[in-house]
Amino acid sequence: MSGFPRADAADFRDIYSGYENKNDFSNLPLITPIPSRAPVTPPTPLKDTISSPPVILPIEKKKRKKRPRLLRPIRTIEKSSSPGKNNPLKISFSKFHVTLPRRSGYNRIYEIRRSRSFFFELDDHPQNTNDIHLKIHTNDYHMNTKPISYNNTSTIPNAKYQMSCMLTHFFSSQRVLPRRIQQKYFNYIRDKLLARHMMVYSHDHSNTERNRITKTFFYFTYKRYRFHFGIYTPCQQSFIHPGFSSTPHICNIPVPFVMSKHRRACVMHQRQFFSDILHHKSKDPVSNPDGIVNSKAFHANLIYDRWKGRTKKSVFSNRLGISYQEAIHARDVQSVLEYGVTP
Repeated sequence: MSGFPRADAADFRDIYSGYENKNDFSNLPLITPIPSRAPVTPPTPLKDTISSPPVILPIEKKKRKKRPRLLRPIRTIEKSSSPGKNNPLKISFSKFHVTLPRRSGYNRIYEIRRSRSFFFELDDHPQNTNDIHLKIHTNDYHMNTKPISYNNTSTIPNAKYQMSCMLTHFFSSQRVLPRRIQQKYFNYIRDKLLARHMMVYSHDHSNTERNRITKTFFYFTYKRYRFHFGIYTPCQQSFIHPGFSSTPHICNIPVPFVMSKHRRACVMHQRQFFSDILHHKSKDPVSNPDGIVNSKAFHANLIYDRWKGRTKKSVFSNRLGISYQEAIHARDVQSVLEYGVTP
């Protein structure tokens, strides 16, 4: 502080005249440092060495096993390279046609102007040959009926795989639904068809007496296009072609509904089916323990015997407390003159 004069040093000269500055070390002698007695060793220079890069051994990657894809089956024309393990699964379209004009209600599946119908036929029984041929019955005449083979390693594939193959065949043959709609609704349509197959089979093989019907199809619409997807169930009604031959034929047209006890009919045979089987079905005569057959002929003969023998039947009413007799009289001229009975 002594090297820098203060501007107001004159004002504080008298005040600090007796003050001793203890921080002033200018009068003290300088202290010389004592050298250290420990030996000092100079640091050894580092050798310039070039470090080699680390060697990385190649690691063998484990091959991941490919899981089987549960998607649509791939359509192939060529046979598999492993003989004896591939059973070709053939799929083709089969066309049907009806001539009656009734196309309303559940009979709209036979309409060809506004909609198209496709009925899938499953193969659930073993065959003598390894070739399995599935058919899609349709009323669309633009479909190609040439069969196409699909990969199959089972003797009898399950219903889900069969339905997947047939649905893939349908999507590859039609030209209305785009690929985006196919991928979006593929599983939905397949599950609906499998559920419909179980419903139709259960009701067709039931033994109930009810006349309830179960439809064999459902609707699927896209913009202005309408499709009827269903399970193929043949009509199997016997008929004869008038004017050609008297040999009976079996109808194979798909039906729109099924009933219990294997009752069904297509649009060509529905009128005969409902009139003969449902409304005017014949009742089998029932016999009692006495051996008497309860039929119309038995009751007619009983009334005739009562009239001829002039038997009278006594009747007593517990509710009214009266009794009377019944007799049978014929309405002819002799009975009027004899008994005085007027018609």
